[in-house]
Amino acid sequence: MIVSINHSFWFEDLLAKSAVWHYFHRPQDVVSAILDEWCSPMNLRPATSEDLKTIISWIKDETACRTWAGPVVRFPLNPEGLAHDIEFEPGNSYCLMEDESIFAFGQLIKKSPKRLHMARVIVAPRKRASGLGGQWCRELMALARKKGCKTITLNVYRDNTAACRIYISNGFMEVAEKSTQELCHMIIRCGSPNNS
Repeated sequence: MIVSINHSFWFEDLLAKSAVWHYFHRPQDVVSAILDEWCSPMNLRPATSEDLKTIISWIKDETACRTWAGPVVRFPLNPEGLAHDIEFEPGNSYCLMEDESIFAFGQLIKKSPKRLHMARVIVAPRKRASGLGGQWCRELMALARKKGCKTITLNVYRDNTAACRIYISNGFMEVAEKSTQELCHMIIRCGSPNNS
């Protein structure tokens, strides 16, 4: 006896259970996000000032520092100076962890009651080009949504092509009037968790 499975219903049910489904436009992106969300042994937690030492170890030169954090952050880096320059707070800075290892860092900075700005997103060098950047972006987006955010913005240098691809694949769109030849200002609108 052959049992027929209604794949469309199964997929719709799977989408309904995912906290991030509404950010995507292509089915393969949705499946990837669901697998990341359900299968990942990693967890997100608020960053501590001690974590900044690890983040600093990932930034090897002034160019890498500028690409990651923009012109405001002074190089060479030190934990106290970095905390000041990025307006570090445990409530706006997060790490992606596995066991005791930090694999990613990023910030969600409140710009208005319903708008958060995603900033200073970085993945550990040993984890780059593994898909973790996209997963980390989706984790931060889901967290922003849980915080009641309706809009997420970010800035990315155009020559940071890997980051640009990640943001575009996760639904961010360029705001041309706020962008420059060098810097791309991007935005995504978030639906509410219950009625996106």
